[in-house]
Amino acid sequence: MLRDVELAKTICQAIGGSHAEMDADAISIEGQPPWKVSRHVELMVQAGLIDASPGPRAVDGQKVYRVRSLTPYGAEFAHSLKAADVWARLEDLFPGETIQQIPLRVIAGLAPRMIKP
Repeated sequence: MLRDVELAKTICQAIGGSHAEMDADAISIEGQPPWKVSRHVELMVQAGLIDASPGPRAVDGQKVYRVRSLTPYGAEFAHSLKAADVWARLEDLFPGETIQQIPLRVIAGLAPRMIKP
């Protein structure tokens, strides 16, 4: 499975809008199977964007994480994505499929710096 930066962005926004703990497979994203969302939550935990721990369950062989919240780093990333042009500017900086090859931590670090004053 390839990492999907758009999916990671959508997950970050979904978690940022919630104030309750949830299992990763409860994050419903249209067109995405629960195992893929759970896998991306795991990647985002590793990148320092999400505060979560592995739960006792699995979906299609993928650990289901118990999500507590975004980390401060993840919250800053989610907040920066509210600016209308930040994502477009990131896509301009990393055109085509290039953005898929950039580590999530790097993208999350650049996004707040892309906000125009």
